[in-house]
Amino acid sequence: MVHYNFAYPNHVIFDLYGVDPSLANDLQSIISLGRSLARKLNSDIIGEVFHTFEPQGVIYVATLLQSHIAVHTWPELGYVSLDIYTCSDVSVKEVEGEVIDFFRPKRYKIQYLNREVAESPSMDMIYKE
Repeated sequence: MVHYNFAYPNHVIFDLYGVDPSLANDLQSIISLGRSLARKLNSDIIGEVFHTFEPQGVIYVATLLQSHIAVHTWPELGYVSLDIYTCSDVSVKEVEGEVIDFFRPKRYKIQYLNREVAESPSMDMIYKE
């Protein structure tokens, strides 16, 4: 079933360090995580693309009706980058714990980006006409 409730954009970037290399290279588990995150965000997956690199590393991108989820891994470095951008009526903060619990990083950084959806005279913007 397709869900669509208007909401302002939520954008979060996870930088995860010290992730177990076997987990960072487990494409099937990462696909399952992406699908779980989409469900919890009340978002519909309308397409998925994934690839396993040789000798290691994966990429997974889920295009959502409400934007996207993207995971890029570097198992040899124990690093995972995960990006969620959604206009769901559920905040991405609701899935923060699931991401951390899944990857179990030794340390991490989470950045919430403020995505302005309307022009404002107080915003610094670059225009091209």
